[in-house]
Amino acid sequence: MWFRRFLISLVLLNIFRGDDMKKLFLAILLLLIIANIVNAQNNEFETFWNNFKSALSEGDEKKIIDMTYFASAEEKEYFSFSLIFDNEAIIAITKASSTDLTKFDNKNSEYEENPFEILDLPDEVDELYLINVTYEDESEEDVNSYQRIYAFGKYKGKYLFLGFYSIG
Repeated sequence: MWFRRFLISLVLLNIFRGDDMKKLFLAILLLLIIANIVNAQNNEFETFWNNFKSALSEGDEKKIIDMTYFASAEEKEYFSFSLIFDNEAIIAITKASSTDLTKFDNKNSEYEENPFEILDLPDEVDELYLINVTYEDESEEDVNSYQRIYAFGKYKGKYLFLGFYSIG
């Protein structure tokens, strides 16, 4: 409510003050539009993430397949829910909020291994959300650990599970 009053005040000031106020008003309006677009994108991913976690916790393979990117029909045919999403992965993913994921832009060079290249993603994917799941393999002599990195992103206007890879 206070925000609406603020905008009305700006409009009234705009009427009585001239060009400088018009520029200020337009700048604020533009910032509000941009903030609204960014918020809508975040809400879109949040919705996808919650739906994905729900399907994963229920073990709903059909929903997971519908929310997964496949480069070919053969990949879809050979999709193995239990090999990709073991108990550790299911627990880690379903407990994570969307803010726990690391956002990775295609232009970002912070990572030594580029997930866009490792997963051989199409050019239409320009951002990823990554979650790491750590595994420990205890043998009699020592403990070895490795990570699976699960990738999610937007492809052709739709958020999808894009794949995973292991390091370590």
